[in-house]
Amino acid sequence: MFDVNSVRQAYPALAGQVHGKPLVYLDNAATSQMARPVWDAVSRTELRRANVHRGIHAVSEECTAAYEAARAAVAGCLGAQPEQIRFTSGTTDAVNQTADWLRTQLRPGDRIAVTRMEHHSNFVPWQQICLETGAEFVILPLTASGELNMDAAQKMLAHGVRLVAAAHSSNVLGTVNDIPALAELTHKAGGQLFVDGAQGICHEEVDVNALNCDFYAFSGHKLGAPFGIGALYARSPLPPARFGGGMVDEVLDDRTTFAAPPQSGEAGTPNISGAVGLAAALDFRKKLPDGWQAWEDALLEQLEQGLHSIAGVHILGQPCRRSGCLSFTVDGASPYDIAVLLDQLGIAVRSGHHCAQPLLRTLGQEYALRVSPAFYNTPKEIDALLDGLRRVLPLCTT
Repeated sequence: MFDVNSVRQAYPALAGQVHGKPLVYLDNAATSQMARPVWDAVSRTELRRANVHRGIHAVSEECTAAYEAARAAVAGCLGAQPEQIRFTSGTTDAVNQTADWLRTQLRPGDRIAVTRMEHHSNFVPWQQICLETGAEFVILPLTASGELNMDAAQKMLAHGVRLVAAAHSSNVLGTVNDIPALAELTHKAGGQLFVDGAQGICHEEVDVNALNCDFYAFSGHKLGAPFGIGALYARSPLPPARFGGGMVDEVLDDRTTFAAPPQSGEAGTPNISGAVGLAAALDFRKKLPDGWQAWEDALLEQLEQGLHSIAGVHILGQPCRRSGCLSFTVDGASPYDIAVLLDQLGIAVRSGHHCAQPLLRTLGQEYALRVSPAFYNTPKEIDALLDGLRRVLPLCTT
């Protein structure tokens, strides 16, 4: 049986307080807490450090070995090869680097499709390059339950598309998309599939070969790694998007040749300790006791059942498969007011548009509350949230 108490011991933040109350941290879809072994790995790298790939002294070689071992760890986590992994500052950076590559190829009449549930980071870059190039920007609709409408997608993609961008899992509804099915439609239409895995990789094992995607991106901080580190898998490595030191082979007055991938895609001094921390976070998760995913699902089910018992609460979406988070509104109450009052009880949830304004407006909302439990949360904490809602709602409903 999954022992949550032993896991929680690795997370110093969970033993803390806010406003004199024990911290109940339920905002993991935004950022998850860092385990002590991850912090230790980052600290070791920062306390004895040198740049990578350029020095022949021992400390540089140590850091280079640690950095490339981190790349191999990310590749292993995704079922990919190290040369297919480019370190980025996060998912947003990965999307923009891919968009920079595609921008040079788009022509009027080309099409890029995104789903209605996308985070702004996987929506706005594609929208903008379509506006710049004259390509058509297509939005794939959802069903009434908050799932991707695959019948509509099949019809809309049948006319040809250069790229489809889709979340592995929605950061608002928790909907888990059928990525292999979407990949089949995309490839049949002649396009490539970019998957925003920022949420998906946090809650299930990822095999890019089984998903059959062409790109997969994620951020470290949602996995308990440091801020400012992430990774981009590309089935066929992208050409250089940024130029500078560390990614060149030979520089002449009239031309430059570049290093082989993945170094050619990482100009300048990389986030070495961040990459090491990302590998440590992935390793920590790999060693979690069996049952952690079922534990998360049970917490989410407990939350959903509890919310149904509170008058005026409306849960957004009812997908067949929900993972990681759940969002809701309350009749006559501002999500901001509720979040502020819950914070006074030591309970951290997210309020706002969750960087998904097109989705929320389709649902008839501007803002919502989001709760996102992780494997280190407990049923007692879910009960604390539900009790907190019952306490604060009379204070902020009209």
